[in-house]
Amino acid sequence: MVSVTQQFNTSTSMGRLTLNVLLPFAQFEREVTAERIRDKIAASKKKGMWMGGFPPYGYEKTDAGLKIKADEAEIIRDLFGAYVRLGCVRKLLTYAEEKDYRTRVLVFKSGRTRGGGAFNRGGLYHLLSNPLYIGKIKHHDQTFDGLHHALIDEGLWDQVQTTLSKNRIKRKRRTNGASRSLLAGKLFDTNGSKLTSSHACKGATRYRYYVSIDPNSGRRLPAKEIENVVERAVSSDPDVRTALVQNALSEDGVFDLVESVSIHEDHIDIQLKIP
Repeated sequence: MVSVTQQFNTSTSMGRLTLNVLLPFAQFEREVTAERIRDKIAASKKKGMWMGGFPPYGYEKTDAGLKIKADEAEIIRDLFGAYVRLGCVRKLLTYAEEKDYRTRVLVFKSGRTRGGGAFNRGGLYHLLSNPLYIGKIKHHDQTFDGLHHALIDEGLWDQVQTTLSKNRIKRKRRTNGASRSLLAGKLFDTNGSKLTSSHACKGATRYRYYVSIDPNSGRRLPAKEIENVVERAVSSDPDVRTALVQNALSEDGVFDLVESVSIHEDHIDIQLKIP
């Protein structure tokens, strides 16, 4: 006899035992099903099959897979070419706005729609780095030859990827530069001794400090914490906010208005130079 449905009385020890015996099998079945689905997707992508969802911009979905959508394909090719000419996504975004390029309108089963607006920077980065446009299918960190037709040639693709890579390196350098010691030469301890910038590395992480040049002091302050304290204190001054606006300074410009910072046991003295 096979029992398709069965009720258990979990208020009894036998009912709880039966339930606890069955639950691991249910979890096992769910995990096996998930593994089979993941394996099927991986195997299909290795064959070059596009695995469904909303088709990417520049393509439309057919029973045979992805097919190039002519009007959107022209926009894709133009954006790739313009990026090589302009050299950065910021300029490409302006270019796309001037051309009035719009994202595709997506219609959900519920009738809700999304898209139809201007491209954003994140969307352009994703578009420019999507190997699908050269006829490839991506699965995690691997790419396979797709069954669909390429939309752009590999020469243009290589040019775009090279430019993207160079710009990533430049942004990383700017980011590292942005983490400079903003109070260098302006920070003093109770005795009037200057604190100089220093750092220590732990693995790939770099920790910045301000260290007193007085060997008897031994004071060492976490750079980011003291910079945040000074920035909050200075930014609350209405004269500072006015100076930032009038002189077109960025938020980091707050530190350009700082003359000196003296660290005491119970307070901090901040001297400003308001233009």
